[in-house]
Amino acid sequence: MQTLHVETICTENGVISLRNLPIYQGDFVDVVIIPRSSSPSSGSQYALRGESVDYIDPFEPVALSEWEALR
Repeated sequence: MQTLHVETICTENGVISLRNLPIYQGDFVDVVIIPRSSSPSSGSQYALRGESVDYIDPFEPVALSEWEALR
């Protein structure tokens, strides 16, 4: 089975045209539509992307008083 990836833009409400595909008349096909937004979402999934990170004492132990083994 051959898989094709074609990107196109919906020209009318619900109308998509695909031309010059290597498929012949009478061939059965499965069509999967995955909508994409034309602009990136405003920080919905990766809210901290692009933010700077500051490490304060990166090599010091964290929460030593919380370890039960050290009590």
